[in-house]
Amino acid sequence: MRNKLSIAIGLAIASSQAMANATLFDQFTAIPTSSGVIVNEAQGVILGNPGTGGTHSFTATSVASRSNQLAIGQPNSGNWDMITSNETGPDAGRYLFTVYETGVGGVQRTDTLNNYNTVTVWNSPGTAPVNQAAVFDASYWTPWGTFITAEENWSTAPAGATNNTLGRLFEMTNPNTAPSVTVANDNSGAQFSTATSFRARRTKVSSSTLPATCTSLTN
Repeated sequence: MRNKLSIAIGLAIASSQAMANATLFDQFTAIPTSSGVIVNEAQGVILGNPGTGGTHSFTATSVASRSNQLAIGQPNSGNWDMITSNETGPDAGRYLFTVYETGVGGVQRTDTLNNYNTVTVWNSPGTAPVNQAAVFDASYWTPWGTFITAEENWSTAPAGATNNTLGRLFEMTNPNTAPSVTVANDNSGAQFSTATSFRARRTKVSSSTLPATCTSLTN
């Protein structure tokens, strides 16, 4: 029994080492200068290993386009910012999430196993100064399987932010399954955490137009 266990452990270690060697990251060589601007983003930007000596290149390729989203009727204000993936749970690593850092904030999901299908899963129900969620910056996947973003908005006034209505934190509890938004102010499929928004109450924003249940932080 002990010999069989030793053999099994040895095979497992050898297998893990073989998988690590197959990643090619141990063969990464940075490019000496910037790749520069390319006309066709679909061609990809070389990040490393420029293909000499039979070495595989590392490239960055565009997998989503705002113009495509607008063409199919998806609200998408652009200026995509931070990005993360579903790091835990079922289908871990399948989805990519990014946010819109504009006056009309939103959350976007890309399915890497479905031809990089990209949809908006939450969109600001209004623009400043009414019912607004704006300048989303953060993209964070929690260990318990939710997605967090926040409004990157601050004040430089000497007296501090005395009337700033932004700066909230939003936690989406169904980021993998929330349906796509096809009507700009319809976010009925997106679910948020159960803590009511402090700032939404303070500024008397209608709960029917902002997520009625979302956590909130002041800045």
